[in-house]
Amino acid sequence: MKTQDFLFQSLSLKDLSEILRIVLNIQQYQVPGFFWNESDLRAELQVAKAFGCFYSPLSSELKSEALSSSLEVQQSSSLRSFLFARVVDEKIWDITLLGVDPAFWGQGMMKFVLQTWLQSLSTPCEIWLEVHSQNQQAMTFYLKQGFLVTGRRANYYRDGGDALLMVLKRT
Repeated sequence: MKTQDFLFQSLSLKDLSEILRIVLNIQQYQVPGFFWNESDLRAELQVAKAFGCFYSPLSSELKSEALSSSLEVQQSSSLRSFLFARVVDEKIWDITLLGVDPAFWGQGMMKFVLQTWLQSLSTPCEIWLEVHSQNQQAMTFYLKQGFLVTGRRANYYRDGGDALLMVLKRT
């Protein structure tokens, strides 16, 4: 994966159809705890800050020109991964959703969107999230990124599964 071929930018309701496309693709794999629907996504986009990585194999100059002139880069690009996070307070963020188009699993897209977002945060803070206790792949990923398990919420998910509470402290 060449990171220069990706644009990291804010998402809004206009991106809902692309986000929903990825969510529906993920749900085909029956990922534990991944129960989002269009209504949930729409509601979350109205309260959370959302970011996405779009594939855009433009030259650096064209990307700069497109971004500075507010051109709609997404029209020639495709959303590959996204992250939704809520501000709890000035020093705490809560990641509510992180997803990657399954066609690009195993290519570093989840790490790229998470790390790019983390680098955009300017002050020391804590990042919180919940992960389904049966989602071993996600737990392994978050542990590798430096998150620690701090607790458990019994019967948190629609399927009765527990949520593991995880935190990353950024200094």
